[in-house]
Amino acid sequence: MPEQILPPWIVFDTLLEGIQDGSLLSSTVTSLKRVSEGFAAGALVGLVFGTAVGLSKTLRECPVPISERGRGQSHA
Repeated sequence: MPEQILPPWIVFDTLLEGIQDGSLLSSTVTSLKRVSEGFAAGALVGLVFGTAVGLSKTLRECPVPISERGRGQSHA
């Protein structure tokens, strides 16, 4: 069996150890904090950029996404 794939009983034992010594809760809280910080940072950048594009005619017309190219043109 490859070393990367552990048997279920080892995974279960490690889970129980993590619960008993508190490391599972600590690691979970740390991970949720990092996810929240990343989400907040991305949302802030998106909000600032979206507001800037919405308020500025120059920015609104400048970058045209590939999905928008060709819209409004007749294909006849």
